[in-house]
Amino acid sequence: MHEVNICMITDNNYVIPTAVAMTSAVCHKNAESVYHFYLLIAGVSRFNRERLAKLAADKVKIDFIETDTAKYDQIQVKTHVPHSAALKFDLASVLNADKVLYIDGDILARCDLSEFYATGLDGFLVAAVRDMGGELKQHFHEKTGVEKYFNSGVMLLNLKEMRQENCGEKLLAAKKEHPEWRCMDQDAFNFVFKDRVKWVALKYNAMIPLYRAYGYTQQEINSFYGTDYADDGEMQSDAALIHFAGESSYRPWKVLNGTFGDLWDEYYRRSPFAGISLNRRLMVPVPAPKSVAAQTKPQPVKQFCSQKYYLFGFLPLWKRKISSNGHRVKYYLFGFIPFLKIKRK
Repeated sequence: MHEVNICMITDNNYVIPTAVAMTSAVCHKNAESVYHFYLLIAGVSRFNRERLAKLAADKVKIDFIETDTAKYDQIQVKTHVPHSAALKFDLASVLNADKVLYIDGDILARCDLSEFYATGLDGFLVAAVRDMGGELKQHFHEKTGVEKYFNSGVMLLNLKEMRQENCGEKLLAAKKEHPEWRCMDQDAFNFVFKDRVKWVALKYNAMIPLYRAYGYTQQEINSFYGTDYADDGEMQSDAALIHFAGESSYRPWKVLNGTFGDLWDEYYRRSPFAGISLNRRLMVPVPAPKSVAAQTKPQPVKQFCSQKYYLFGFLPLWKRKISSNGHRVKYYLFGFIPFLKIKRK
């Protein structure tokens, strides 16, 4: 039996993506693995908490930990990341565990997490993946004075040594001393942990949507991470954790046709929040990386984007199809019987 401690942080604004991330992890859990979720919640409603609790099952434990972000309110928010992200600084003191896998709510798990969790951390405070965009585009490593810079959306943390070295206070102090840093928690983690990072493979924090947004070719990605993926498809297939990182408005819970939208919707329909309508809009398609586009023929843009609604999470109730310019909307009963068409000028 392999017990995997997993920590996530959420508020009411992020509860659905968090539930979908948890659902994806549970769906890929091996029979012998035991997942122990520690959910740090900030002002989560009773309704949302009860929904999240439905993910508990045999070999899936969920502990809710009420938190207060008041001590972080004076920290200036400079990106899409809220004050609650700074709760990561407190994990060593809040959690009764020696090791935990922290993951953000904007992530999809694609395999059992016990192999990654078994990574040895002797002498290290964290195991993490380098942030290609953070280094090459944002230059966060230069601003924080580190040689290599990791993304804090996925961190395997050595809580035992963090307690011994009083890392919580060091992280908060570093953040307060450097108001010029943009990232709510990530810069501080890199600054404090800089000599104690165990670098792990890209697949454990595959920021593929961000690679596409920045237009990186597969060759550039392979060069940065030391991988040898033949193409974007092979990289996707190997990904253990897909991360919708960055200040993107194209995340699949915000738009109908976002990157990995169909995959995210698959887990959403299996989550405790299935059937709850999402206020999503259409997006302008993001071009494929050059390395992929060069290998495939150009595909026509779809005229319509579909949104399906399910009863009890699995029974098709109705479907809405919206044209790419938003001028035409079609409604289908049970997903296939047309019953309404709207044309807007």
